[in-house]
Amino acid sequence: MAHRWAQCLREHGATGLPDPTVQNGSVNFPSGQAKQLITQAELQACQHLAAQLPLTHRGGTISQAQLQQMVSFSRCMRAHGLPDWPDPSADGQFPLPRDIIQRGKAGMQTQLRACQHLYNGSIAISTAPGSGQ
Repeated sequence: MAHRWAQCLREHGATGLPDPTVQNGSVNFPSGQAKQLITQAELQACQHLAAQLPLTHRGGTISQAQLQQMVSFSRCMRAHGLPDWPDPSADGQFPLPRDIIQRGKAGMQTQLRACQHLYNGSIAISTAPGSGQ
C-alpha cells in the first residue's frame, strides 16, 4: 500500500519522490527531503490511499507504564488541537476517528512534536467504531 501511495503522489506531481520503505510497520522515505517534495494538493489527491496506511504498527502487549504514557500522550494531543484524539485501548492501539486518520502523519506534525516528550514510541491505529472505515 505504501508503494501505491507513493506512486499516486508521483502521478500528481511529486516526481522526485523516492520509493518508501516499510520498517516495523512504519512508512518512511529514504530521503529526509520527502516532506519538501510533497505538496498539499498531492496529499489531497492521494488521501484515499494515505488513509489506509497505518501511522505505525505495534505487535504484542504493552506494560501498564507504557499504557499510562500513552494516555498522557492522548491528553496532550487533545490539548494541542486534536480534541477527538482518543485514549489508547488496552492493547495499545488508538481507535482514531476518520477525520484524524485522513490527516495522516503530515497533518498532525505540530501535535506530534508537542507531545513526543510524553510518548515517543510507535503509534498503532485502529478505526474507531462508526467512523465509516
